[in-house]
Amino acid sequence: MIDLYYYLDEKYNFSEVDFSRKYFNEKIPIHVEMFFRDLFSKLFNMQAFTINKPSLQLDLCFGDFNKLEVVGEVKWGIYQ
Repeated sequence: MIDLYYYLDEKYNFSEVDFSRKYFNEKIPIHVEMFFRDLFSKLFNMQAFTINKPSLQLDLCFGDFNKLEVVGEVKWGIYQ
């Protein structure tokens, strides 16, 4: 959360301007994905990357050299 604060402060001058929830709702999911990507990369001791294609988007992909080992998806929102 600290890096989110500094990111918002650098980009939007967050500490001096009053922002609506829109900015938080836009940035927090991205930071959650990055957090889990970095965490699992360290836990699995593998290279982390993402796959972005028109028909397929994977948030968490881990592997060695040219071999895909683990894939995952981060879901962030209201659970019903």
